[in-house]
Amino acid sequence: MSRWQERWQQKQTAWDLGGPHPLTKSPLKNAQELSNTSMHGPWLIPGCGRAHDAVAILEAGASSVRGVDCVSVAIEEARQLYGKQPGVVFSCRDVFRVPDQERCYYRGIFDRAMMCAVSGTERQQYIDAVADYLMPQGLFVSLAFAAVARPEAGPPFAISKTEIVESFKAEWELLMLEEVVSPACDQKILKEWRFIARRQPV
Repeated sequence: MSRWQERWQQKQTAWDLGGPHPLTKSPLKNAQELSNTSMHGPWLIPGCGRAHDAVAILEAGASSVRGVDCVSVAIEEARQLYGKQPGVVFSCRDVFRVPDQERCYYRGIFDRAMMCAVSGTERQQYIDAVADYLMPQGLFVSLAFAAVARPEAGPPFAISKTEIVESFKAEWELLMLEEVVSPACDQKILKEWRFIARRQPV
């Protein structure tokens, strides 16, 4: 059993805010303005958990939203909450394994904490998978952790400005990278990034 399955079964899901992240709408609006393109098209939420942000993504202009998580309990609870919402679907699978039919498929990806649930080589594998999911000019919109209270005890793992810039240097265009103390910050999560990148054609 993975550590994430254990946490869900033991109801240790402190990262879950009980609703959408309070900053979800602002970076989605920024992404549309900075890219000067429509948000219309399919969007993906990797490591979606209960997928509280799905409806906000639809309201921002997405035609559909797919939430993916490797934990079946998370997907079951997401379906209970949002499964009847038109345009929202869920899949229980490993987000690192990109199905052939979903390569270059998504208009955008919304990442609330998946990038900070992993570190080191796993994080780079995740970023590589994100690139495979996105169509050319696709948008990666993230609310990632800039500073955590106990970095040695992760997850979550903070990500630095340097690591973001280096990891998204090739074949990406950085549209926004802003450090904020958001309403979601607490004693564990001290600062967050509002981060937007656009996938460039290979």
